[in-house]
Amino acid sequence: EITAVESIGDQTFVAINVGRQDKVAKGMHFIIHKGDKYIGSITVTKVDLNSAAGRVTLKRGTIAKNLEVMASAF
Repeated sequence: EITAVESIGDQTFVAINVGRQDKVAKGMHFIIHKGDKYIGSITVTKVDLNSAAGRVTLKRGTIAKNLEVMASAF
């Protein structure tokens, strides 16, 4: 789940509630979704024990707190 959103210039960054303890690693990709609706994609740039942060690499809707994320093979 997205816990924070920050826009810097034309880039959007998010924090998510999974981290190293959940096997998240730098460079991993996540899909942002609401139910079965695709909202965007994230590439992880920083990982802590229980959280991670990343850059939104594709946006098809409004990126907001509490949206769900799912690990992606892409």
